[in-house]
Amino acid sequence: MSSFIVHHDTINSIINYLSQNFEFFDNLTLRHAENLDVLGQRLFQLNADAVADRYTTSPEEITFHWVPMTKVPPTHVYQNLSCFLYQCSEGDIPERSLFKELHGLHDALAHYVAAEHPDVKKVEWR
Repeated sequence: MSSFIVHHDTINSIINYLSQNFEFFDNLTLRHAENLDVLGQRLFQLNADAVADRYTTSPEEITFHWVPMTKVPPTHVYQNLSCFLYQCSEGDIPERSLFKELHGLHDALAHYVAAEHPDVKKVEWR
């Protein structure tokens, strides 16, 4: 498996989705980040730690700056989280609390995206 530092836009879409939907994530410590730049930096550091674990060298230092976006579709955030979590699946990273919280968000988004699919909405409960 290879590992790489995800694009800034990948992290930014995740941060924007969280900032636009904080009321749905009361149990996440992600919700309590002092500011979105700090949270984005924590995500980039998680990714960098995974890459360093995989290749035993540290990638270049990256400084994250949050850029506000209009409403981010949950399907895009789901795909971005899929990529991010895969790239962070090295060493002890999956055992870290931030990874686990993001994995929980990923699962919640999967359920939301599936439930909102037009074919699913057509099926009656009986």
